Amino acid sequence: MFEYNKRSIGSRIRQIRKEKQMTLKEFSQLLDVPISSISSWERGVNVPSSQNLKLLSEKTGVDIDWILYGDIADYLQDIFDHYHLNEVISEEKFFELEEVLKEMNYKPGDFKRFKETAALIIPNFEELINHEDEEQTLSVHMLKNEFPILNDYHFQMNFLPLLQELLSDENKEINSDIILFLLDLLSRMNDSTKPVVKKIFRDLNWLLSNNIFRLEREHQSNHPSFGGIHSAEAYEQQKDRDYRDIKDDAEQLIQEISTRLIDVVELNYEQFKKRKHKSIF
Repeated sequence: MFEYNKRSIGSRIRQIRKEKQMTLKEFSQLLDVPISSISSWERGVNVPSSQNLKLLSEKTGVDIDWILYGDIADYLQDIFDHYHLNEVISEEKFFELEEVLKEMNYKPGDFKRFKETAALIIPNFEELINHEDEEQTLSVHMLKNEFPILNDYHFQMNFLPLLQELLSDENKEINSDIILFLLDLLSRMNDSTKPVVKKIFRDLNWLLSNNIFRLEREHQSNHPSFGGIHSAEAYEQQKDRDYRDIKDDAEQLIQEISTRLIDVVELNYEQFKKRKHKSIF
């Protein structure tokens, strides 16, 4: 059964922050909540707890129900998206239902009342959503059996939200290509070179993002993390850096990456020479 759309909630929280012209840091200080939590809300990874929703409402003056469900049009669209109803219900029926809900002063979030009202305008509405619920349940069950990784909590919390974001935005085609290049590389490279390659990608993360313009390298994390930093304190240490310092860091990173790439090629070649079957796979 439909409850809410996490990505829509995230968009509304971001909208609240932007309308107040606040940075993530300022919003974090207003709510006394870690920046990482606000970031995960805005990206639709997590939903604020009931306590944080109440705090968010009190500090910003925005109704909790609006944060969760938006207005009638938002709620209606989220339900249609969830059940893929745009494929089977006409646009005219969508707007007709929206008008009826407005006339009856419907409050988004009451799904039972929504279904009862929708059934008056779309006679087979209950059948459509029940069928979709069954299909979704069956599809999820089959997918989890076929790909057990989908049951892994770490994968659900760290990989899926990022993949969803990267493969849904306007750059999804180029993002998809880059991801596939990386996956192909990981599937074919020698295990002995992976620790070195991990360091290469760690440094590329710093070099090719905005980190190098805003932070000293002392804040660089040796392990994967959101933002490539080792602690949330780095957010508070951000500042515009002198271009000479940026250039020095960039040159050092490029040199370290180049050295490691040569090491990888040499390690690969030593392993390749030992193989009986010479192939790219």
